[in-house]
Amino acid sequence: MTEKPPKPPKRPPIRLRDKHQDEVRQKIQVSQLINRLQKYVAGELTDDDVTPGRLEAIKILLRKALPDLSSVEMSGNGQGITLIIKDLTGHKGA
Repeated sequence: MTEKPPKPPKRPPIRLRDKHQDEVRQKIQVSQLINRLQKYVAGELTDDDVTPGRLEAIKILLRKALPDLSSVEMSGNGQGITLIIKDLTGHKGA
């Protein structure tokens, strides 16, 4: 009987970059907030489940995590560029 050659040692699992892990974690958290809001709008959650304080907290977190919808207009006359940014969300700013 011939002996089997020894197996190479197992390598540790490949680790994602820390930055990538943070990005994935943030996307999961944002999607959970959006899912909760969708359930509330669809009537699956009651006012007791989503209090005004929670709604405000979700709003603040989403504002930090997702870009606001805005319109950007660029114009120039040869001496410089003018940038006009219009907020389409109706958000007054913090």
